[in-house]
Amino acid sequence: DCYNDSTGEGAAIASEGTSPYVFSWDTDQWIGDTITTLTKGLHTVVVTDARGCTASDTITIHNPDSLYINIIDSLTVLPYCMGVNTASLSAVAFGGTGSYIYEWDDNLILPQTTTIATNLLAGVYTVTVTDDKGCTAFDTRDIDTITNTMDADTVLISQYASTDSIGAVLDSNEVSCFGLNDGEVAVNAWGGHAPYDYQWYGPNSFSSVSSVITNLYAGTYSVTIRDTNDCTVNTSVILAEPLALTFNTSTVVDESCLGACDGEIFVDSIAGGVATYSALLTDNVTGVTTPHTIVNDTITGVCSGDYTVVLTDVNDCPSSVIVGGLNQQQVSTSVFTEADIQAIVDTICYAGLTGELTVDNPNTNTGYTYSWENANNPGQSIATTTTLSNLGAGTYMLLAGYNNIDGCIDTAIITITSLAMLNVTNYVVTDADCYGASTGEVAVTADPLGVTPYTYSWSTGATTATATTLSAGPHILTLTDSIGCEQDFTYQVSEPPAVNVNVVTSQTYILTANATGGTSPYTYSWRKQPSVTLGSNASYTVSSNGSYYVIVTDANGCEDTSDVILFGNTGLISTDGIALNIYPNPFKDETTVDFGRVIKEATITVIDVYGKLIETHKLESQDTYIIKRNTKASGVYFMEIEIEGEKSMIQKLIIE
Repeated sequence: DCYNDSTGEGAAIASEGTSPYVFSWDTDQWIGDTITTLTKGLHTVVVTDARGCTASDTITIHNPDSLYINIIDSLTVLPYCMGVNTASLSAVAFGGTGSYIYEWDDNLILPQTTTIATNLLAGVYTVTVTDDKGCTAFDTRDIDTITNTMDADTVLISQYASTDSIGAVLDSNEVSCFGLNDGEVAVNAWGGHAPYDYQWYGPNSFSSVSSVITNLYAGTYSVTIRDTNDCTVNTSVILAEPLALTFNTSTVVDESCLGACDGEIFVDSIAGGVATYSALLTDNVTGVTTPHTIVNDTITGVCSGDYTVVLTDVNDCPSSVIVGGLNQQQVSTSVFTEADIQAIVDTICYAGLTGELTVDNPNTNTGYTYSWENANNPGQSIATTTTLSNLGAGTYMLLAGYNNIDGCIDTAIITITSLAMLNVTNYVVTDADCYGASTGEVAVTADPLGVTPYTYSWSTGATTATATTLSAGPHILTLTDSIGCEQDFTYQVSEPPAVNVNVVTSQTYILTANATGGTSPYTYSWRKQPSVTLGSNASYTVSSNGSYYVIVTDANGCEDTSDVILFGNTGLISTDGIALNIYPNPFKDETTVDFGRVIKEATITVIDVYGKLIETHKLESQDTYIIKRNTKASGVYFMEIEIEGEKSMIQKLIIE
C-alpha cells in the first residue's frame, strides 16, 4: 500500500498432478496459495503435489510513489511578540496514493487539519499527512525567532540574538547600610522598536517611569518595558541590605610607653554590616577622632587615653552597641620617654671640639636608655651616655627609649654652631733696618665682624695690634675674641745683610776700607784711638804711629767697625804666635777670650767707640778669660789686649 512496505499480495492456483498441493514462496514462508507480506519486485512460488512433483510461477509486485510533506520556510510567518500567537506555518504534500489528510500538533484536542496552521505561538511544530492508503509522512519546524522578542529574565532580558529583538540588562547597587535608601537600579533595553517606556513599582508605594531609579530602600522592584509596537517585558530585582552593625568592647592592652601608641582594645560580638571593619576612637578629653584598623577583632595602634569607640564597615555604615554592651574604654601607660637636650656649649670656635650636650632631667630608672646620633648619619650611635662632650660643629639627635621598644622612642635634635674663623683683614710688616737690629714692626687689623673685643698676644710678649722692636724672623700673633676663640697668624720680619768692613793695608801706609752687606751707599769715618776723627773717604793714609780703625755706615744707618790696625816705630805691629779667638761675639751675657795657649800675664782694656775706658781686666797663667756683660749697654766696644808686656792688639766686641 505504501512506498517500500511489505503489504504486497499474491495468489497461486495449481492444476493437474496429484492433490493435495503444498505452496512455497521465496519469502521462506509456507503460507499456502495466498501471501500478503510481499515487498516490491519479482517473487517466485513453487507448488509440490502428493507425489513430490513440482511446478513454479512468478509474480511482480509494484511499489507506489513515496509520500512526502514539506513545511515551506519562505511561507513561515513569525510571532510578533513574545506570548502572542501570530505565527503561521504552510505545508505541501506529494506522492503517495489518492487524496491527502493534514493534521498539526498545535492542539491535542482540536488540531488544525489544513495545509496552513495559523495562530501559532513560538515553539516546535509537526505536521502529519495521510494518503488514501493510510500511508503517512511528517515534517517539523521550530519557530525560534520572534519578530519582537520580550524575555522576563531578571538580568538578561533577551535570550535571542536577533537584531529585531528587544532585551534589557538590569544593573543594581545594593543598599549599603541597614535602613539606608542609597540603593540604585538601572535597566538598559535594546531591540524591538525604540523608544521604550518604563514603569517601575516597589516598596512603600514606590513608582517611577525612568530607566534608572535611585535612593531606594531594600525590597523588590519590578519594571515593565514597552516598545512602540506595544510589546512588553516584565522583570524584577531584589535589593538587599546588610543587617544593622552592632558590637561590644571587652578588655584593653595598655600602651607600652607614652608615645608608643601600641595599645589595643578588644572587640567582641560584632554582627551585621559588611566586612571589613574599622574603628573610630574619639578622645573624650580633646574631642579628636582618629581612625584605627581592626585585626582579629582587635583595635590596634591605640595611644593612651579615654575613648568612645564607634565601628564602621566597608560601606562606612554607623554602628551601635549591643544591649548591655560597652563602647567606653581607657588605655593607660605608666612609662614616659622624653628626649630633652640641654646645650652646655652649643656655640664653638672655628674647627673647635668644645661642644657639649647633656640630657635635661634624665630618667635613671631601670629600662630607660639614651643614645646620641649624628643627625646626618642616623642609625649610627656615637654614645649612650647622658652627656656628650668634645663635639665639633654639626646637628645631633638624642633618642630616649624604654626597653628597646620601637614605639617608645622620643627624639630631639639640636645644632652646635661653629663661629667663623678669626681673620686678619689687613696687616703691614716693616722690616728691621739693620742686620741684627730689633727695629721691625707688624701692624694688623682684625675682622670687625668677629666677636669683639679682641686681645692680642705676640710671641715677643706684645699685647697690642702693633708689635714693635722686632728682630728678623717669624713672629706669631695669637688673636683671641671675646668668647675665647683663638687663631694664630705668623708674620715674617726680614733684615738686610750685615754691614761688614775689612781694612787692607799697604807698604805705603795707606788703609783701604772694603764694605759689603747692608744697603749702599756707604759712608766712612776713619778714627785714631782714643777717638780722633780723621777722614771720610774709603781710604786713609797713616801719618803717625797709633791705633787706627774705620766705622762704615750704610744708607739705613747700619754700622760696622773694622778691627784696629796698629802702627809703631817699625811700622805695622805683628801679632804672630797668638791665635786669639773671642766667642760668642756678638754676645748677650758673657763672652770668652781664648788665647790659644797659656799666657803668663795679660791686660784687657775695654773701651767704647768714643775711646771711653769701660773696664780693665788682668790675668796670669791662663789660656782663656771670661768677660761678663754686667751693666754694659748693647753696642760696639773695643778690647785692647797687651800680652806678656810686649804684644798688643785691639779686637772689636759686640754686645746685643
